[in-house]
Amino acid sequence: MKKSNRKIRQIEVDGKTYFAYELDKEIYGERIRLYADTREELEQKISQAEEERFRSLMKYLPANPKLKDYAELYFRNAMGSVSPTVLKSELLLVKSTVYGSEIDCEIKNLTAEKIQKFYAELQYQQTEINRLNDILQRIFDVAERAGADVKVLRNVQPNESTEEQDEHILLSEEEMKLLLQSCLAVTKYRRNMWGIIFSLYTGIKFSEVTKIRNSNLDLNEKTVISRDSKIPLSEECINWLEQKIIEKSFADIKDIHAVKLYENAEQRKIFCTNYLTQSPDNLFFANEKGKILRYTNANIALRNAAADCGISRNISLIDIHKSFIMNELKKGISQQELKERYGYSSKYRFDFN
Repeated sequence: MKKSNRKIRQIEVDGKTYFAYELDKEIYGERIRLYADTREELEQKISQAEEERFRSLMKYLPANPKLKDYAELYFRNAMGSVSPTVLKSELLLVKSTVYGSEIDCEIKNLTAEKIQKFYAELQYQQTEINRLNDILQRIFDVAERAGADVKVLRNVQPNESTEEQDEHILLSEEEMKLLLQSCLAVTKYRRNMWGIIFSLYTGIKFSEVTKIRNSNLDLNEKTVISRDSKIPLSEECINWLEQKIIEKSFADIKDIHAVKLYENAEQRKIFCTNYLTQSPDNLFFANEKGKILRYTNANIALRNAAADCGISRNISLIDIHKSFIMNELKKGISQQELKERYGYSSKYRFDFN
């Protein structure tokens, strides 16, 4: 199917200027063009139309939906907003692993333990398992939106394979700083790189970074909530976040108003705090289309940045998290504090070396 134009744009009809947006109306690519006199009015129309489209797609759900049924709903709903190539790749991965498996049961009977066992028995590379988990979390998002109770499934993470444990690349504090500088200098992979940089600043797993919403960030308290835990943000990280908010808000970051705003610390803080409170439910690290970041694309971005500063291209996103924890342990931070900070159970062991 043809990908829709997902940007709000201004058009002129009979001498009058309107805001317009092309929205997929049905699953096979039939599109509808929405018009409005103002951007705010159009955004409301888009939200209402997308909700109506989602509700119309729900008619395909059977009386007692299985995981496969919610997967089909997710892929139908994603058509037109996600690259067909990416969507096809994700669909093939889910079909080959999930459909007909032990977790392809009625969603009400699916447990976190079943999913963990499913991951443990998969004969896949860890990166592919992480990618599958990323897709399943988005499927659970759709299931929750459709009314399913999936609270216990929302934060399931695959355990790292002990067979691959020795393959992890653990970076020293200096190497982490070097990698951070390399990532900060990258202009390509823009939003994926933002998520990687935030992971380098905080130690939060990339898969959790992608779930952070505006309401989770508190610039005044200098904390972020991830997995129901408050994680401290450094002054350097706060400054970087404020720069990203201003970059999001201005078409040209070199705009004189943007420059003046950024140079005034007090006004910058007020502006950025207002930005976060005006749209609390928006994903902060979403891509330009407002969609969740892709794990595989981010891994590519990370490895390119690592190669640029002389670090092995075999590094993966989970290595950032493990390296950060290892360096925190070296600074004297207790295992208990780190478990509480990153939402780990008491059974979690920090035996990376």
